[in-house]
Amino acid sequence: RTLFGIEYESEWRLPRFQFERKKALPGLNVVLPALPQDINPLDAVTWFLEPNADLEIGAAPTSPRAWLLRGGTPAAVAALAQQL
Repeated sequence: RTLFGIEYESEWRLPRFQFERKKALPGLNVVLPALPQDINPLDAVTWFLEPNADLEIGAAPTSPRAWLLRGGTPAAVAALAQQL
């Protein structure tokens, strides 16, 4: 579970939120295994992209994706993912 895939029309698709400049997000390999295995794909994408009050950069909540891109600890995001 190092990338999140969605099967669509007999093909696997990899949502773009997982990548930045053609590379996987840093720490994604720590966060994805913490997600519930039965999570709805749309819920997973939304969770990664929406600001989360438990992840702040400065004084502003930030999304798990932005947190990882800015060098935040993947363990913090993984802990939140386990609560979904």
